[in-house]
Amino acid sequence: MGSGLTKRFVVIIEKVGKDYIASVPALYGCCAQTKKFKNLADAAIKAARHYLKTDKDMEKFDFAGIRLIRIKGYGEFCMAIEKGETAGYIASVPSIDGCFSQAATVDKLTKNIEELLRFYLKEGKRTKRTEFIGIQMVDV
Repeated sequence: MGSGLTKRFVVIIEKVGKDYIASVPALYGCCAQTKKFKNLADAAIKAARHYLKTDKDMEKFDFAGIRLIRIKGYGEFCMAIEKGETAGYIASVPSIDGCFSQAATVDKLTKNIEELLRFYLKEGKRTKRTEFIGIQMVDV
């Protein structure tokens, strides 16, 4: 980053098969995958540093929480919620590529994500079951 400033990001940790995945919701598409849990935080920090070097126009988002959404017949999905400076709330489901939405309220955001999940799942978007492990804060 060059300026020496540290930024703190929320990382969502999930297990897919035998692999661990760390997603940084504030950095759309930023994730890391490892076979060993102990290597995951370092891999997530490396991925976030790379992302920040390449995307200078990113809006700042603050972590607002997570919700586990249950879709009948498919299981639970982790939804990461963040509050933007100007964009209201955004949410993403790290286990499904492209599943993200934006809304003025968290309730509307949750409804949007539930609709997207049903659509993606009907289309066969998700191929492997994920297991929500937890969240972690990392300094980049």
